[in-house]
Amino acid sequence: MTALILTHEQMFALADQLSIRAVDGSITSTQIDQLGALIDAAGESKDLDLLMRCVKVIGEFGELDHQRHGCMLHYFHANALGWLYIHRRTDDNALSWNQPDNTAQIYQLRSAIAHEGYSEHSAEYRAQIHSNLGNAFNKTGRVFDALEQWRKALTLDPMLAMAQGNMGGALLFYARNLYDSGHSEWICIEGRAQLRGAVAIGAHGATYFEAAERFQWMLETVENRMDQYGIDRDPDLAWMDKFSLGRSYQEKQYRRWCLDNRLFLNPMNDGYTRSVAATDSLALPTHRADGVGISYLAAFNQLKQEYIYARWCLFAGQDGQATHPADREVMLSSNADSARYSIAIEQTKSAFRAAYSLLDKVAYFVRDRWEIGAKRKSADFARLWRTEPKKGTETTIRPEFEGSQNIWLHALYSLSEDIFNEDIRQYASPDAQELHVVRNALEHRFFKIVWTRSECDETSMHHDRLSEQMTLDEFQAKALRVLTMARSAIVYLSLAMHRAEVQRAEKDSARSVSFGVQSIPDELKG
Repeated sequence: MTALILTHEQMFALADQLSIRAVDGSITSTQIDQLGALIDAAGESKDLDLLMRCVKVIGEFGELDHQRHGCMLHYFHANALGWLYIHRRTDDNALSWNQPDNTAQIYQLRSAIAHEGYSEHSAEYRAQIHSNLGNAFNKTGRVFDALEQWRKALTLDPMLAMAQGNMGGALLFYARNLYDSGHSEWICIEGRAQLRGAVAIGAHGATYFEAAERFQWMLETVENRMDQYGIDRDPDLAWMDKFSLGRSYQEKQYRRWCLDNRLFLNPMNDGYTRSVAATDSLALPTHRADGVGISYLAAFNQLKQEYIYARWCLFAGQDGQATHPADREVMLSSNADSARYSIAIEQTKSAFRAAYSLLDKVAYFVRDRWEIGAKRKSADFARLWRTEPKKGTETTIRPEFEGSQNIWLHALYSLSEDIFNEDIRQYASPDAQELHVVRNALEHRFFKIVWTRSECDETSMHHDRLSEQMTLDEFQAKALRVLTMARSAIVYLSLAMHRAEVQRAEKDSARSVSFGVQSIPDELKG
């Protein structure tokens, strides 16, 4: 096929033409494709002015009637931001926590996935969106979100070696940061398996030749390293399936649900959904207790127990098909508002509330452990990371965090960008404000689950002006999302603490006495 090569001036002229068509609403599929090609050409030639011009053109489209085009514009916008992130990085800002281009790229890719036109695209196209989102998450240390997106990409396009190779590399990085040697070894083995899969595919579609070569080099390096440690090249994984998932049918269903959604507080569940990972074995790393005593151990126990309670509530709420005994003979008014009421729904609400509150408790833990001078009212998960807002000045990331050289603290900060922060207006999630509204309604106002959302006029007697509303499917998805965030925050906290203890040991060579901590047996709980 013959290709046309445009000069710099011609590319700007084309951008101007697209701008005119965008404003008058007469854009075509061909011109949408031209915009995407312009962005790639500008990125490859490091033309930041043209990239910014393309971003401006995208902003002139507004909400397109053609759903397929709307999804593509979010994707193209994300591509432009990805190029800007690459070309704006310097030795001075490479380690900065403030990376607005990457945050905005995550936002645009999520917007593309949430867009109504997403389903109209091919599986390969959708896989590329998820793969790019995984890459963007991985840059911030959010390895769990990255793994989730790469897995979705491979479900859509099993031949997307870019997603599989990057997943392998991320698992190997994760394994190097684990403080349990057994977990580390088996996560390494899974990372190696993913790299093998990527190398077997080779260059394909969105996986360019240089990336395929990089995956080959990574695989050879890890193979040699694991050979040195005597790790079997083809270990038998059958032993991982020989662990019990419980006694009763309900317990087995519960633990299988946790495994499949990767909700166990266990690093093994990040690599496997086999029964070996069906325990909450995560513990705090070895740490200095002078000045704190048992405080951190006790706080971590509470974080885990409240998380497990939230997780069980969400499972029980989803599993509640039959009428609960407590729901019988409860008189409720029929208001023609499509509202639903049940113990199961209240359990799901409890899961959302408990999981959301865990994020603030993680922030409170960080405030104490890293001796952050934030006021207690500003020590919530959304605001802890930045300086106190002052009139006439912008908040900035606290220097204690910027200079920490702790990727897992950075991951917590990036995760906090999914939460609404009234002091700033930069989010990594299109529904950040909606999650905030739901949480406040659950805690302080009224929130109801409905069969279908009401669209009646505000003047109607059936309009409920006191309550926020959502369908059960929508709310369950939100609750699972917040629960997953809480799980990530707890694991990132433990990894961040391990990193900080390693850094402290490197600076302080003073001898200390260590002692083991026993686990509480099940029969003594409660």
